[in-house]
Amino acid sequence: MPAIHVVGRLIDEVAGQGTGPHPPPGHFVELLLDKARREQDLLSRQHALVDMLGHQIREDGPGIAQNPEMFPYIHALREKPRSSEEIDSCLALISVHAGLLPAPSIDSPNDDTRSETRFWRLWHSHGTILRSYSGVLEDVTDRTVARIPDTDTVILLPTEGLFDDILPSELYRVPEQACDRNQIYRRLRDSLDLLKAYCPEIRRRFDATVRTIVASKRGYSCRLMYFGGIFTDVSTTDPIVMAESILHEYTHLELWRLWETFPSLAVAPNGEAIRSPITGRLLPKDVMAQAYLIYLECSMFCSWAAEHSGSVSAGDRARTLAAGANELSHILRRASPDDGALADVLDFGSKWTAA
Repeated sequence: MPAIHVVGRLIDEVAGQGTGPHPPPGHFVELLLDKARREQDLLSRQHALVDMLGHQIREDGPGIAQNPEMFPYIHALREKPRSSEEIDSCLALISVHAGLLPAPSIDSPNDDTRSETRFWRLWHSHGTILRSYSGVLEDVTDRTVARIPDTDTVILLPTEGLFDDILPSELYRVPEQACDRNQIYRRLRDSLDLLKAYCPEIRRRFDATVRTIVASKRGYSCRLMYFGGIFTDVSTTDPIVMAESILHEYTHLELWRLWETFPSLAVAPNGEAIRSPITGRLLPKDVMAQAYLIYLECSMFCSWAAEHSGSVSAGDRARTLAAGANELSHILRRASPDDGALADVLDFGSKWTAA
């Protein structure tokens, strides 16, 4: 029986019901910019710039539209009412990451910041990573970037301070024991190859969605705040474990985008916290609704990996995830029996079981 991409099936089912196809990447960015427009009090010139950005990003296709570096500034536009100067700054930075402004124009340090080190991650728009210190821009691309052949995906190698502009230092952490770039590349390549061998559809959609894999000390994603980027624990030596982590974080991205695009499908958190039967952590209801589908997705992958590699640990993990998904579905139904969107998620997931 061919492998099933559970969340891919969900996306296709939404399209088949006439809710709409998943919008092309450029249209998704336009959707977010339009929401920011409605949530902020923009000046006429700012409205015009939003229109121009939306058009440019849509016309340039997925290479720019799925550049993760734009999304922190789109997110910032939507967070709360901003001053006109803050809105201008966000729009200017989006313009840089859309390739409409040259890279050096973003770095004009004043007297208060000339001694700070900053990184400008401009790979997807300008083909470079820049380090700014004491008013000087240095090209550090060679020591911060590794490419995955035949894709638009780039690996950002562990680099202290690389994400200080958008993440707290305790979240983006570099492994204590250094991994050389070749080792990181091989581990990620082997894990992605495993996902392709398991289900080519997963790898195809992954390559279309994930443009940046950040090598770090832990695995996570940042929802739509850094859409198209995932953070991966590169100290993991087992390719099956790393592949599961990659699949987990990629699937979150697809679900956050689906829910943002079609709000009627989204499970609202409503302040409820649900304890994960896998990790024991208390997490918001919307996150745990996604976790239910992800546990199903990953249990199928681990079951396949155990069968094809003979890995006892992968088999144990598959059973743990399958049991956790089953338990979580009961927990979620009991916690929110009247939540229609949640019931739809659970009903959809009940169609699929681990091999």
